[in-house]
Amino acid sequence: MMNPSVYRTTRAALMILVLSALVFSACSGRPDSSEALYGKMIDAYGGADGVDRIVSFSGKGFMRKLPMIHVAESYPFDIFQDGLLSKSKMMDVRSGQLFDMRIIVSDEERIYQWSHSAGELAASSWEKELVKYRFPYVLKWIGESGLEGEITLPDDEEDGLFGLTFRSGSDIISLGIDEKTFLLRDVTVTSSADSTFNSRDVYSDFLKVEGTWFPSRFIGYFDRRLYYEYYLVKIDLDTELPVESFAITPEDTAGIRWLETAGKPVEE
Repeated sequence: MMNPSVYRTTRAALMILVLSALVFSACSGRPDSSEALYGKMIDAYGGADGVDRIVSFSGKGFMRKLPMIHVAESYPFDIFQDGLLSKSKMMDVRSGQLFDMRIIVSDEERIYQWSHSAGELAASSWEKELVKYRFPYVLKWIGESGLEGEITLPDDEEDGLFGLTFRSGSDIISLGIDEKTFLLRDVTVTSSADSTFNSRDVYSDFLKVEGTWFPSRFIGYFDRRLYYEYYLVKIDLDTELPVESFAITPEDTAGIRWLETAGKPVEE
């Protein structure tokens, strides 16, 4: 039979272990539901007010030239977004002169692209649909959708990310959220109606911009192949852009030069 004093000591030790575990669990703040995880992520960006500021932004940086085989090349790149409206400009600069420009616009009705060399072309309709699932608007879309998400806990031996998945019609939207910072690290969109559709956007190199966190590197994959990569060196938040600016404007194309057949540059 156990000595009473030993029994009391053992019982006290077990109680201390249990209480310690409960205290650690409560203090760690580890979310155990999709609502709690979403709340943690929103808090990481400064709460609802912070999200309202970052869904409207402008940025300047460089777009990586693809495919890159031997030498890394980049194009000057500008991007503007106001909610679901977006516009990006990629400049082809040679010897200090602007020779061509590719502009992609997603306005209230459609998405299209324009370049001096090819004129106006239609863009894939799924690109417009993906705007709401990409950073930053996806942070707002989740709250507006009213959908219930499914949470996946991080695997410490893997990437250290929480998983948060939503289903909207045939779209399956899967978010990867950093388990330490609760910042959004990637979004993958697949379709239950099309098993071949797979789009993934990755966010990294976070900067503190005007009091909140914002990724400076954006990498996109489509069908598991590198689709785009750009890096922003200047970011402005809460930019108020008129709807008319989400179009091809004379200011966009001013100063473009091109090469004649003989290779001599001339002015437009």
